[in-house]
Amino acid sequence: TNCNTCGSVSQAFGELMYLVHGNNLNIDVERIESDLNSKFVEYVLNYYEDLIYATNSLINYNILGLVFGNPDEKNALICFDCMGFEEWNVIKEYLEKTMNFDFDIKYSFSMLPSETNYSRNALFAGLTPKNIRDLRSINEIHWRNEGGLFKHYLNERIGIDSNLVYFQKCVDAKDIKLDYSSADDYSAIGLVFSFVDRLVHANLMNKSRLIHNIRMHLEKSNIDEFIKSLLYQGFRVYFASDHGNIFCKGNGINV
Repeated sequence: TNCNTCGSVSQAFGELMYLVHGNNLNIDVERIESDLNSKFVEYVLNYYEDLIYATNSLINYNILGLVFGNPDEKNALICFDCMGFEEWNVIKEYLEKTMNFDFDIKYSFSMLPSETNYSRNALFAGLTPKNIRDLRSINEIHWRNEGGLFKHYLNERIGIDSNLVYFQKCVDAKDIKLDYSSADDYSAIGLVFSFVDRLVHANLMNKSRLIHNIRMHLEKSNIDEFIKSLLYQGFRVYFASDHGNIFCKGNGINV
C-alpha cells in the first residue's frame, strides 16, 4: 500500500533489467517481471487515485512545483520522452563517463493513462488533465501546447516572467536552437528529448538492442556539453520522464 515501496522496487528492477539486457546476461527475469507487474496493477487499482489528490505526492503533475518552487533560482527540467528506469541507467552510465558529478535519484508516478498527451502535458502544465481542460485561458494556450502550459504555470504560480522561460521539443541537444552560452538569459528552461521514444518504436526492437542503440546514439550526441553549460551558468538540472515503455508480445491475430 506504500507508494515508496512501488517506487523503490521500480528503481531497483529497472537497474536489474539494465544489467541483464545491457550485458546480454542469460538470466530469466520474466517470472519476476510478471509478478511485479501484477502487484503494480493491484496497487494502481486500489491506491493510485489517492496520489492524485494528496498534497505534494510524487506524481508527474507535482514536479514543476518541486523543481521551480523558488523563483530566485535558475532551474532546467529535461524530459526524456519514453524513458523508464532501465533506459535511465543507460543515460546515467553515459553521463558518469563524461561528467564528474553525482545524481540524487528519485521516482514519480506517470499520469494515467500514460499516453503522451496526458502524461507529458500534466508534467509541463503542473496540473491534472482535467484541470488543464478547466483553465480559463485554455482556448488561448490549447491543451496540447506543452510550452504554453509550461510558461503559464511558471508565470501564474511561481511569478517567473514568460520572457524568461525557454521551452523546446527536439530529438536531442544537437537540435536545440538556444545558443548554449546564452542559457543565462533565462530563469527557467524546459526541454523534451525524444530520441529514446524514437528508438523504442523502431522496427525489430527488443530491450537488449534498445540499450545498445541508446548507447550508440549518446556517443554521437552532445548532451553532456549542453548540461555542462547549464551547470556552468548556475542552473540546477533535473531529469524526468513523461512515461516509460514496455515491450509486449502479440497473440498472432491481425485485427
